[in-house]
Amino acid sequence: MPKEGRGGDHKSHIKRDIKENIKKFIKRFPILEKHYCRGKLERQYLSSDLNIAKMSSMYNKACEPNMQCKRSFFRNVFNQNFNIGFSAPQVDVCFQCLELKGKIKREKDASTKQNLISQQKLHTSRAKAFFAHLRLKEKKTPRLNRI
Repeated sequence: MPKEGRGGDHKSHIKRDIKENIKKFIKRFPILEKHYCRGKLERQYLSSDLNIAKMSSMYNKACEPNMQCKRSFFRNVFNQNFNIGFSAPQVDVCFQCLELKGKIKREKDASTKQNLISQQKLHTSRAKAFFAHLRLKEKKTPRLNRI
């Protein structure tokens, strides 16, 4: 007797599992914080040394062979489900601020977290003092008239 072939669509079920696996994989990457445009945009940023091609190949190496996918499928999941770019916004320039914020967010130990917070406050106050000094120096320096 021939086997019944009307069992339905099994590919979409497999693709749904792969899609969920890709989402979990993407969420594992650390997000870089935005400084100046925090309230305006919901876009998040990953490290500038990453891109979709690299992430896709990293995913395929990390997952089981039956959960691997083509780069185009990975790109579609990435673009349709996430609002992520691959470098810090141009207005963000201080790597140490970003690094400290990330460490504070991930730290579980209260004393280490408090130490990181005090480092961040010290760094911020030094930066503010430096920029205040620059503004003061700029006011004292005579400007040349432009033609």
